[in-house]
Amino acid sequence: MTAPEEKGRLAQEYFESGCNCSQAVLLAFAPDCGLERDTALALASSFGGGFGRMRELCGALSGAGMALGLLRGYTGLEDKPAKQQHYDLIQRLCQRFQEEQGHLRCADLLEKLQGVARGGGATVLAYGSTWTAVKEYAESRNLTYFRGLDNVSGLISGSDMLFDGTREAVSSLFGGVPMASRYSNEENGVIGQDEGRNNVFVVNEADYMVEICDDGGNRLPEGELGRIVVTDLYNYGMPMIRYDTGDVGAIETLEMNGRRKRCICRFSGRQVDVISDTSGKALSPHVLANHMWSFPDVGQFQVVQTGVYA
Repeated sequence: MTAPEEKGRLAQEYFESGCNCSQAVLLAFAPDCGLERDTALALASSFGGGFGRMRELCGALSGAGMALGLLRGYTGLEDKPAKQQHYDLIQRLCQRFQEEQGHLRCADLLEKLQGVARGGGATVLAYGSTWTAVKEYAESRNLTYFRGLDNVSGLISGSDMLFDGTREAVSSLFGGVPMASRYSNEENGVIGQDEGRNNVFVVNEADYMVEICDDGGNRLPEGELGRIVVTDLYNYGMPMIRYDTGDVGAIETLEMNGRRKRCICRFSGRQVDVISDTSGKALSPHVLANHMWSFPDVGQFQVVQTGVYA
């Protein structure tokens, strides 16, 4: 059986190709269950949309239940321990689903999604160093709350380090809006995101293989600090195999929400360079980059600051 992430990817593909939610999940497990494609589609066809579009039990959950029945169900009608064992398994599945999604009923899940679509508001994404600049700007003007930004419902930091103090301060400036930090780069995409622990990034293993290597490219044991090297599993246009990100960190396997997950810890990656004006005020290098758009004939440029006036 393939990894859970691969099953999720298959189910999403089947759903987007026209399967109902129950068919998509059961079809993802069909090879493991010994089901032919048409048999799986027919078996799950009634359960879509919360059972015949009645918006009752989630069809995806029904599909998962059918797969579990075929893989780990009981056939002895008098075997009460086996029956109870299987029911316990289904109850754990439902409990886990409800913990992660909030509901079991299709109608409730759809209402939740529609609420996000109607009033979810905006999400703001910026570098960690940019959020630090926002924090310092607010502190310099004794601001405790950004008025007129009540439509912001999410804050995301990417690329460089988001410090705990910055996270708390910026979240407070936006009225307590939750803030997440993710490890990403322009070359690959989102490689990991923190999940309950600040700057401990759960690796996106569905799309990337992440290694920690020494300067010679040798893979280091778990827990040792080294260079973060990424292999992109789905970049068919420009395959990136063992790409050295230039960042430093360690990989550890940690307990996260009831699962053991590979995480990037002790991350000490890129920091956006900061330059200063003649008064010593810090400026983002993007200020200069924006001005350079006025010179289309300039293909590349470099700015080196050696002092306040040079």
